[in-house]
Amino acid sequence: MSSAIFEKPLSEVTWSDLEEIVTKELEEDQTLEFKEALPAKDGNIDPWQSGRDKIADHARDTLAEEVAAFANAYGGVVIVGIEETNDNPRRAKAFKTPLIRECIECVERLGPALKSRLDPPISGFDIRAFPKPDGNGEGLIVMRVASSTLAPHGVGRPPIAHVRRGSAKEPLTMRDLHNLFWESRTRRERVLQVRRERQGFMVELEHKKQAGRLIRFDGHPVPASDPHLMFRCTVVPEQSLGLSGIASKLINAPLARPEIPMKNGQTSAAAFGNGRLPRGWQPKAHAAQAEDVTGRMFSLWTIGDDGLVDVVGFSLSRDSKNEHYPGWFSLTVAQLLLMAEQLRLTAGRPDVPLIVDAQFRHIGTARALPGPGAWEVGLPDENVAIGPFAVTARAELPRVHRDIEREIWFGLGVPRVVPLEVDFETVFSNYLVVRTG
Repeated sequence: MSSAIFEKPLSEVTWSDLEEIVTKELEEDQTLEFKEALPAKDGNIDPWQSGRDKIADHARDTLAEEVAAFANAYGGVVIVGIEETNDNPRRAKAFKTPLIRECIECVERLGPALKSRLDPPISGFDIRAFPKPDGNGEGLIVMRVASSTLAPHGVGRPPIAHVRRGSAKEPLTMRDLHNLFWESRTRRERVLQVRRERQGFMVELEHKKQAGRLIRFDGHPVPASDPHLMFRCTVVPEQSLGLSGIASKLINAPLARPEIPMKNGQTSAAAFGNGRLPRGWQPKAHAAQAEDVTGRMFSLWTIGDDGLVDVVGFSLSRDSKNEHYPGWFSLTVAQLLLMAEQLRLTAGRPDVPLIVDAQFRHIGTARALPGPGAWEVGLPDENVAIGPFAVTARAELPRVHRDIEREIWFGLGVPRVVPLEVDFETVFSNYLVVRTG
């Protein structure tokens, strides 16, 4: 189903996008559910719509059951405030009159209430209010949830679990439970396997450099004697994004490394470069790979058909001090997060959670500098693992980046002197492109 409600982050969905749902008469299916109003018993009206400062337990639990049913299946969207036809399956007919009153305040109350009833909690859940542009606070409520690797999810104590089948939710059967446990385990194992493969690739590159067998694009080896600090960052979607033939797509429309601006208007160099990769993307099995080399670094970038984004490389030093600034690597992490977000948008799957981890390796000589002119250096361990961290909605990217940045500084043995104030909003506007067509 092609609709902005699935392809954009909810933070970027507009009133026009919601009007389009009615114009196109989208039908309910395994990923879309309409509610005319906050659910109420026996044809009554929920207290909130009657002007009271309360949302009934029935509305809270009914909507929580819809969210859990989607999380236990393929993920989906619930829209409250759209009137339906009597077709089978039902279609969007019109915006309900009246719409949800004071919808922003309603969501502020409803969101935490829903989350408190979901067991276990669902990380990939988002709820937003969309006030009518020319109204007095009334509007629609939209909830979106990703298919969860922690399924099954239930509602209440003890939890009652449902699953989405076609255009309806149904109670989970024992067979459903068995299948959900199996699918959740398979997804988690897939992510873990990808991370292990990237860790192994990092070790392999390190051994090649030490043996003088790591060959650059120009046929020359990366000098085995150059001191270095090795860094890897990997972003893996919990579910494959299904970007089949990614290599040919990147050759025709290269995905560049974003330049990361700061809130003070300045930019800084990332550990492994900014902008387009100078020698382009080369096809690999189920992936594309690009190399970048300067006198200060060697790096390999990988993008997979499943939405994997990975970089591994050497920050090189031409003197015996072998000193490196933690901020360089923090900016590289920001680049990978944004590249992974772009792939989610390209696939039309902004709901799929991302798993991020990073790693440093060196042979005992690397040092970390807190900043220019600093006299105290950090003494990092020879193998430093950071993460994993999970990213669900785009709005979480700044917070997750700050958490990873902190661990980079600590992992390199120095306190974070001045956090990087990355201007993510500017990068979102200038770098990210929503899929069209």
